[in-house]
Amino acid sequence: MGVRWGVWDRRIDVLDWLVIGATLLLAGLTLWAWSYPIPGGDAFLFGGIAWSIVAIAWATSVLATTSEKSALWASLLLLVGAVASFPFFGISLVVIGLGGTVGFGLMVMIGLGLLAVVVITSRVKRVAWLVSPVVVLAMFTVMYTAWPRLARMAVAEPALTGFAQTVDPNATLNYPMWFDDGLSVGSIPVYEAYVRHGGVHLVTGFVGILGDDNAGIAYFPDGAPAADSPYEHLVGSWYRWYPY
Repeated sequence: MGVRWGVWDRRIDVLDWLVIGATLLLAGLTLWAWSYPIPGGDAFLFGGIAWSIVAIAWATSVLATTSEKSALWASLLLLVGAVASFPFFGISLVVIGLGGTVGFGLMVMIGLGLLAVVVITSRVKRVAWLVSPVVVLAMFTVMYTAWPRLARMAVAEPALTGFAQTVDPNATLNYPMWFDDGLSVGSIPVYEAYVRHGGVHLVTGFVGILGDDNAGIAYFPDGAPAADSPYEHLVGSWYRWYPY
């Protein structure tokens, strides 16, 4: 008897378990790194490399377990896309850097489209193909809600507030309180502290192409300035700011 179209194979092989386990672990680490007010550039780079490796392993598992010609071509394109996403080659960074949300969205839509071709055209459809993509989509959904960042700030708020109240009111942008190796305040690194616009500014990370532009959080007990405000409210009297 031939194989019926539309049959779902619930079997999960060793490679599938490795890919699923790596996806879950990396999703947790990504949410942790993204929970900082200013995610570090190194976390973005190495996280991108790690995700590309997982994507290559996942695409390989799909390619190795499909047989129909159209599904093979689609899964091969998935593998090529996973290799091309490797940040070391610069492609994924260029797409995200130049295309922003739109560029990233196109990458996701193309990947999901190719996966849909594999699933639709395969006689035997494997549940294992879908687990990692579902985990990744759930991770990005949580990231874009800002829940990880707000949760970390809520936990760190008492320590941050206590620290902000000890900052020298005479410290300015040109002459800040400066910490060589950074202080850990409520699990958030602080590299500089100064008063500006009536609020205490803490440099907690660096942004920009070269990673040398200060960014961080600010403490405004009476609220941040409203006019042309670069401040994004986080929790309580705390706001996030960027240099541009």
